Amino acid sequence: MISVCMATYNGERFIKEQLTSILSQLQPEDEIIVSDDSSTDSTLDIISSFNDSRIKIFNNENTRGVNSNFENAIRHSNGDIIFLSDQDNVWAADKIKLCLKEIGTSDCVVHDCSITDENLRIVNNSLFSTINAREGLLHNIFRNGFTGCCMCFRKELINSILPIPSSKSYYYDQWIGLRAELKGKTKFIKTPLTKFRRHESNISSASSVSHLSFFKKIHYRVLLVVNLFLFDYKQSYK
Repeated sequence: MISVCMATYNGERFIKEQLTSILSQLQPEDEIIVSDDSSTDSTLDIISSFNDSRIKIFNNENTRGVNSNFENAIRHSNGDIIFLSDQDNVWAADKIKLCLKEIGTSDCVVHDCSITDENLRIVNNSLFSTINAREGLLHNIFRNGFTGCCMCFRKELINSILPIPSSKSYYYDQWIGLRAELKGKTKFIKTPLTKFRRHESNISSASSVSHLSFFKKIHYRVLLVVNLFLFDYKQSYK
């Protein structure tokens, strides 16, 4: 069973195209878990208009932010393999099939994507080449290559990644990827399987350039490493 975990917030412009590209690949027993962060536009109306029982919507009473919004979606998922999805991209027609083939003995798979403008015109054929994405704990602490909309992982990882720390210094995808590096095996595949749409409302970590000072970057990475290695200790005392 596949669970696609999607975090939404005021995504009315592109949500229909994204959902259409996902639903065409799902089996009847699969699901899309939508966690909506109190949208004020027509996002939820557009999602509901699909009238598809595989789509399950969970509304946040208050705006939580991207990390908590994805955590909410993951908590409500039931699938054996969990895919993460933004609200504004477009999946390749064979994305799920190829990711299931590639995951093999791995716990988390990350695939490449092409970067487009808001009209899906390709401006860069490979995000991987731009950010030097590859496996490795230390590499991804200092130069994150885990991009949420390009990731899927086994449900067995859930207890190792939740709760996601409510930190403004790193995003959910880096946290999930690094925990997967610590607890299991990750695999990066160079096939672009998503059109990553860049526009003025992007909040994904892959769409932004850090403007932090050198010392701030070091400070945040220290906090990240501390959280990564204290996570299991804290969980054992709950």
